[in-house]
Amino acid sequence: MTKINETNHLEQDNIEQDNFIIEGDSMKGCGLKNGMFVKINRNKPVTDKSIIVVTINGKLFVKEYRLINGKVEFHSKNKNYENITEYKNYEIIGVVESFFNGK
Repeated sequence: MTKINETNHLEQDNIEQDNFIIEGDSMKGCGLKNGMFVKINRNKPVTDKSIIVVTINGKLFVKEYRLINGKVEFHSKNKNYENITEYKNYEIIGVVESFFNGK
């Protein structure tokens, strides 16, 4: 199972799965904590404020998808982390459908 953290560089086979392990605390404000498992739905439509698994500039993240004034932003749910508003490219892998503690 692939771990999601802010330094994770991806290979294509790492994102073919539907379950990921959270590494870090950038999304702790919505209940996602270090070591938890997330299950994604690749077919669910992404809407404003969806919690998603996304690659941004080749790195894997869990973030809140925001559409603000026609521009896509990726928000953290922890004030100690900056939102991602500038990027070269992104690919949404799926919408977080459920999460649970893996410990």
